[in-house]
Amino acid sequence: WVDQPVTIDQTLLGYNLAGPPTVAALVLDWRFGVLFGSAALLAAAVYLLGVHRLRQQNQPWPRARTAAWLAGCVVLLVATSSGIARYAAAMFSAHIAAHMLIAMLAPPLLVLGAPLSLARAAQAPQPADQAGPRAWLDPLAFSSLLRVLTHPLVALVMFAGAPFALYFTGLFDAAVRFHWAHLAIDAVFLVIGYLFAWTVIGIDPLPRPLPSLARLGLLLAAMPCDIVFGAALIN
Repeated sequence: WVDQPVTIDQTLLGYNLAGPPTVAALVLDWRFGVLFGSAALLAAAVYLLGVHRLRQQNQPWPRARTAAWLAGCVVLLVATSSGIARYAAAMFSAHIAAHMLIAMLAPPLLVLGAPLSLARAAQAPQPADQAGPRAWLDPLAFSSLLRVLTHPLVALVMFAGAPFALYFTGLFDAAVRFHWAHLAIDAVFLVIGYLFAWTVIGIDPLPRPLPSLARLGLLLAAMPCDIVFGAALIN
């Protein structure tokens, strides 16, 4: 047995890349992401458990919501565990692709799954003198913090401004060298994307209810910001 020399890839990334990215490498070259991969699988399992409990209680649950939630979990798993995630640590283009999946595709799918509504419906009836999961779920879902974060202006500023704050300041250059910083970036953009999608298209009740016209206006206001960001990033 002969010691193999440590490659630059291993030094900087902790693993080797099989040359330039190809379609096969991006699709098949998986490296399971312990944090987000496990979170995606756990979220899918817990959701299916809730749906199963509803069926045992003879309560209907739309299959479209289940499909949307599972699709969101799959997108999150692909973005953080597939070849896209492997190359995202080495190539800015792959990083942006993973970022788009995490921030703009997974959140709407997860929101359309209506997880809060499922959690409420799946709870077994509790005696009046006993505190069940609903006792902490409802205060959390309608807390003052979520009222602030789902305020239309706050949600818009976070969703539209976070990419500019990350990529057009020194923040990304400082964070890109550390694995934990990559994970933190993914987590922040996933949460921001979820809050914005919940505000715009959410099935679950909002802490601050919005009329349909306000939701449409919020979406239309965010679109130019995304266009400007994309154009600035390309230039």
